[in-house]
Amino acid sequence: MIAQLFDTASYTFSPYSVPSLVAAAAVLLLASLVLFREHVSGVSISFLFLTLAVGVWLFSYSWMYSATTEAAALWWARVGHLGVLFIAPAAYQFSVVVLGSYSRHRLSVRATWLLSVFFYVATFSADAVVGGVYKYSWGYYPKYDQLGLAFMLFLLTILAACMFNYWRGYRETTPGTTQHSRIKWLMVATAIGCAGAIDFVPAYGIPLYPFGYFAILGFLAVSAVTVWRYRLVDITPAFAAQQVMDTMTDALLVLDSDGIVRLANRSALELFDPEGQGLEGKLVRDTAGGHLFSERLLALVRRRTIRNYESTFPEKDGQARILSLSASVLEGDKGEEVAIVCLARDVTEHRLADDALERNISFVQLLQAVASAANSASTIEEAMGIALQRVCALTGWEVGHLWLTADGTPDLLVSTNLWSTGDPERYRAFTHATDEVRFTRGVGLPGQVLLTGKPMIMTGVQANSDFIRTDMAKDAGVSSAFAFPVLAGDEVVGVLEFFSEKVVEPGSDLMEVMAHIGKQLGRVVERKRAEGSLRESELRFRSVTQSANDAIIATDSEGNLISWNRGAERMFGYTEEEALGKPSAILTPERHRAALNKGIEQLNGPDGANLIGRTVEMLGIRKDGTEFPLELSLSTWKTGEDTPPFYSAIMRDVTERKRIEREINLLNKELEQRVEERTEQLQLANRELELEIAERKRAEDALRELAIMDELTGLYNRREMKRILSEEVSRCLRYGRPLSLLMIDVDHFKSINDTHGHQVGDEVLRWMAQLFRAHVRSTDKITRYGGEEFAILLLETEGSDARNVAQHLCSMIEGHRFTYTDDAGTSVEVPVTASLGVASLTEAVPSETALVMAADRALYEAKGNGRNCVAHFSGKLSVNPIQSGWLEDEQVYSPVAESTLND
Repeated sequence: MIAQLFDTASYTFSPYSVPSLVAAAAVLLLASLVLFREHVSGVSISFLFLTLAVGVWLFSYSWMYSATTEAAALWWARVGHLGVLFIAPAAYQFSVVVLGSYSRHRLSVRATWLLSVFFYVATFSADAVVGGVYKYSWGYYPKYDQLGLAFMLFLLTILAACMFNYWRGYRETTPGTTQHSRIKWLMVATAIGCAGAIDFVPAYGIPLYPFGYFAILGFLAVSAVTVWRYRLVDITPAFAAQQVMDTMTDALLVLDSDGIVRLANRSALELFDPEGQGLEGKLVRDTAGGHLFSERLLALVRRRTIRNYESTFPEKDGQARILSLSASVLEGDKGEEVAIVCLARDVTEHRLADDALERNISFVQLLQAVASAANSASTIEEAMGIALQRVCALTGWEVGHLWLTADGTPDLLVSTNLWSTGDPERYRAFTHATDEVRFTRGVGLPGQVLLTGKPMIMTGVQANSDFIRTDMAKDAGVSSAFAFPVLAGDEVVGVLEFFSEKVVEPGSDLMEVMAHIGKQLGRVVERKRAEGSLRESELRFRSVTQSANDAIIATDSEGNLISWNRGAERMFGYTEEEALGKPSAILTPERHRAALNKGIEQLNGPDGANLIGRTVEMLGIRKDGTEFPLELSLSTWKTGEDTPPFYSAIMRDVTERKRIEREINLLNKELEQRVEERTEQLQLANRELELEIAERKRAEDALRELAIMDELTGLYNRREMKRILSEEVSRCLRYGRPLSLLMIDVDHFKSINDTHGHQVGDEVLRWMAQLFRAHVRSTDKITRYGGEEFAILLLETEGSDARNVAQHLCSMIEGHRFTYTDDAGTSVEVPVTASLGVASLTEAVPSETALVMAADRALYEAKGNGRNCVAHFSGKLSVNPIQSGWLEDEQVYSPVAESTLND
């Protein structure tokens, strides 16, 4: 039999064998191209099984048509049924795999393969399927026996099941997506291929030419177009792994259990192998980054996953980078350690930005503290002491000291004995010796600041001849000194100096802050000077008024003098002997005596009480006849109830006071003018200070906004989303409130950038941000999660409502057309769609990390379903997320690259 099969006499050329042979070759060629194009994915392998079955069928039948003997034809007919019998299970497996439902149909797929094996065994062992051959005009053809009809029913049932699967998948996918179009055309191709069942008619003796290869060619044509336009493969880890690693900005190292590098991506080579010697096969401790992966760190990783472990990485140029390390153990099926996966991220710029922000905030707080002290301090020393302490605390300088100009000697600086030091005992000798020193203008560091009015710094003071206190500095271990002036206007009224045992050079930003502090403290001096001038004027007024002598006299009811003191003697020139017994009228000019006598009568009358206690002014006359103004206040007493009253008078020569009053009025006017000028100056200074503080506050707010907002879209950035998500998840878990998260990724964003340019890509992202603001609630939190990804936190939103919101956003994005005007002035429309993943806080998704992972997984499911659709996470995570961590760029459940999804 074998010899007959290979005997050329058993065959002849038949034109009927050519079409089926060409179709077989085309089928096998398509299978090879698909397998290569889809990178040997599960879908492409299933497609290969289907095309191999069809190819074996057509190839064997071509030889059957050319056979000249019945035996050779029968052998090729049975060989051909190796393909015919397995078309059903291959087609069924391909349909469930391409639809992503293989896990649900695994048992039915196995059952179809077993049935096909049964029919094939029956074909070769018992001739129950192919019992012989017919002889037609086009050549020999199989004759079906007892199980032939059963096999045909089996085949048609399976093909109907395939069509049903395609139809259901077509109905369930979102119109306009890649998956929707892919299923539609595969369903059309399968329907065309089913028409090849016409070839079973000749198997029952009906001489109908088997033209099923036309249907196969139609199946091939539609399948080829479908594969070319929509591909068959979903993005899988194996398909994208290398591209993921090469496009990662983080350095990736995979170590075996002995610490030997087995895999390193491009970023790792650039970071740890700058000389290009290679990393794979080397012990990690022998590489440039070996000190980062100490045995202690690797032992810690073996106990638990570590995230964001920061370490310093020095480079050849002397610069140091700050790297954030994350690592975890990759375990085998039995839980044994297989490898250690390490990721290193350069966070130097982020850390420098954070340090700059904290430094600026510290400067603002320092200015506010000094300004508050300058406005509220009762003494100059109190305000200066606060400034010394706060400056030392901010800068880390160990010692601070205040010099003030001597009273009346603006060219001489005197120590105030006011110090700020964290270790008084260590610097006691230095501070005591400094308190004994005086600096004139231009001498020493304080004297030079007094001369120039500008901040100055000295490094290496122990060997600097301009630093007078070198011996003291050596004993105290001081290496650097820095001083800045206290300015009252343009006048230097004091110097603040600071010392450090390290060589420290203040930056320009700190110098600017110190200049502001010097001006603020100078305003304290100005205010105290104004207050001193005011007190001096008050003392002058008090001393002038106290120098006047008061005359105290007493008279009887008739107005005769009965008491006379030395003040009266000095005031009027009469001795006590000369005055006693005389009428009090002698103390007033003669032209006023009649009025005085009338006044005495009134005192003795019923209205006299109204005059008691009052101070009146009148003219007095001295013994020498000179007149002078005086003040007089009266009191009365009696020696008995029925005795006439006596009167006492306190008289004050107000001549000097009148003169002093005139002088004081002039002084007061001058002082009021000066105080008004100083007040205006202080108010202006305070307004300037308030403006400075407000400007610093605005700068602080702007810096804080830059830290939490995305510059391109104006949305929250990923760091702020981390904080908001942590708070909201804690709140929802505490009070049992619903919370949902949407993860959104712009479809084919790389294609938009490559086709229209990155500026258009940026405009698309801004357009998306505006669209989100317009179609979600103001209470929801919108974030640019990274690149072309967005995240929306839906507060108080259940899973079904979140899916509706996501579906609405997906439809709005597709329905709103994005256009721009190119350089030629033409309006260009860019189709934009997005894939959305939805996850809600549930028992299966119990934390913020799990929520982000679940939403991310749903997003990848949406992309796997063809993009421009919504997927809702309703399952259970395959890993146990760390409750206190934040999901970083690595995806522990699926290393599918975001950039690859957008190719």
